[in-house]
Amino acid sequence: MPGIRVLVANEPRAYRDTLASLVRAHRPTVDVIVAEPTGIDDALVAHDPHLVFCSRVTELLLTKAPAWIVLYPNGAGLVVASIAGHQHTATDLDTTHLLALVDETAQFTIDAGSFA
Repeated sequence: MPGIRVLVANEPRAYRDTLASLVRAHRPTVDVIVAEPTGIDDALVAHDPHLVFCSRVTELLLTKAPAWIVLYPNGAGLVVASIAGHQHTATDLDTTHLLALVDETAQFTIDAGSFA
């Protein structure tokens, strides 16, 4: 399966670094980009990611990213994921679920023929 680009731009930094390391370790074909949350829009333009992990949604994120995952929005114990416009909410994000979301994004990207 070809790799996708995943942007990790969530708070706090330790969690951001852990997510990036986890994806790199378990999905070595995935190109993982880490960015500060305040620079998420710039990173979206520069890297054109297929999937974004973030702490908040921006207008650019909604129009540019085919898949995004908001981790604990406004401190709530929720994870909101949107892949190809299909949104769902979970109460937590364990390793298995995180990797399944990466795989789902990769499969959607292959099916849509949107590797660039």
